[in-house]
Amino acid sequence: MLSIKKELETRSLDVLQEAAEKVRHDLKIELIGQGHILTGDLLKSITVSKNSTTDEAEANILMNDYFNVVNTGVKSNRIPYRGRGNGGTSKYIQGLIRFWKIKKGLGEKEAKRAAFALANKHKKEGMFTANSRKFAAFKRRFKFFNRTTDNNKAVDKVVDKLENVGTDVANLIFDQFILDIK
Repeated sequence: MLSIKKELETRSLDVLQEAAEKVRHDLKIELIGQGHILTGDLLKSITVSKNSTTDEAEANILMNDYFNVVNTGVKSNRIPYRGRGNGGTSKYIQGLIRFWKIKKGLGEKEAKRAAFALANKHKKEGMFTANSRKFAAFKRRFKFFNRTTDNNKAVDKVVDKLENVGTDVANLIFDQFILDIK
């Protein structure tokens, strides 16, 4: 009987992992299509972790914590910039300077100017700006996570696949029972 329980656990975990791997793949496609691949750190961080106990099986999609900011953006009133300051020493401005150096290969002085210009734009429009859509292959910059997970066919099929696993294992139990009583 223990081997049948293990069979149910193994097959269930396989179904969950297959769905999670498909969602992971789809998340990466959407992230790239929205143009969120400056360093590739978020993209590389998207992984699947699986775990099972005697009572449950789970597959989790893991990624860097800042995924939520990339998913939802930042409203203009939450941009940490007041239009004046210490000449670019804030972490926000330093991040924008780094962005321009990586994105366009700008030198320190040009990157700093571009960073302040973008900070002013963010303060007015929020992040991501309306204009940023034109640089994305999918012509959108928000909700990479929601677009991928909402109504995802791989996720939608999990319940049916798990029901099939349950039916298959129940048939194994019944077949074993028949063999045992013969």
